[in-house]
Amino acid sequence: MSNIFLLSFILILLLAFLAIITAKFKVNIERINLKAGEDIKNFYDYNLKVVIYIFEKIPIFKITINKQLLSKIKFKQKAVKMIEKEIDKQKIGKQEILVLKNLKMKITKLDLKIEIGTENAAITGILVGIIGAIYSMFIWKFIKNKEAQKMYIGPIYIDKNIINLRFQGIIEIKMIHIINTICIINKRKRVDKNERTSNRRTYDYSYE
Repeated sequence: MSNIFLLSFILILLLAFLAIITAKFKVNIERINLKAGEDIKNFYDYNLKVVIYIFEKIPIFKITINKQLLSKIKFKQKAVKMIEKEIDKQKIGKQEILVLKNLKMKITKLDLKIEIGTENAAITGILVGIIGAIYSMFIWKFIKNKEAQKMYIGPIYIDKNIINLRFQGIIEIKMIHIINTICIINKRKRVDKNERTSNRRTYDYSYE
């Protein structure tokens, strides 16, 4: 009886482990629309569907995120401040950005349009170039079937500060890749901390 119980317990643990490492997040961004700037009425609208799968095929959790949902959440501003405070506490630097760059996402659908303008034509051109570079470095490598996707990043030369953004897409990422990325980030933080501690000790000894 005890052997059967032990085997059942081991089997449950094994299935739980397999469920975790094969878990997959799928974010279906049906729409993100943003218009903001001078002399125009600011507008934003979004609708995202998030699904969590285990064994890559079995959906276990679904949620639709939109303005209506967030408007129902109490203490929304307090939650946003807490998130911002936590992000600031983490102090994400260049090393973390390099790690996130290697995160193995998969973008199976992309329809992105960004138009940006400022009061200075030169600054507008620079911003468009920076956004294009970020797209090339952080997003392009994750896109599957690149020829079928749509992307436009361009300037608006009207001597006003304005931005128009439209985004649709489907993004998938596996839990095992998230866990691996978190481990790499934590390892880098420990290395940096040890290096700073070592440097302080070196300075301490220099005064002896």
